[in-house]
Amino acid sequence: MLAVYVAGAYIMFALSLITGFLYVAYLVLLELNYLKEGCIHCCYYGKLCAFGKGAIAAMLFKEGDPEKFCERELGFKDFIPQVLVVLIPLIVGYLERR
Repeated sequence: MLAVYVAGAYIMFALSLITGFLYVAYLVLLELNYLKEGCIHCCYYGKLCAFGKGAIAAMLFKEGDPEKFCERELGFKDFIPQVLVVLIPLIVGYLERR
């Protein structure tokens, strides 16, 4: 995921500083939301998981209920922010090349 973030930031900063900073701010908010909504309920909260986010979540947020981790229903609208991480730089890069 880091490679996608870096590539997206590179494309957005090539457009302008403002779009680059807005994109990076979007990434930070997206990751914080992910930590707050998902990682606090994970059984790896406070530990190193495959992504290292369990330990980071413990530094920023209080522990949630691990039972809620599997109860949460995900729909298409929950994936839209992640899709935009890739889609926005691709569209911007394509339009810039035209």
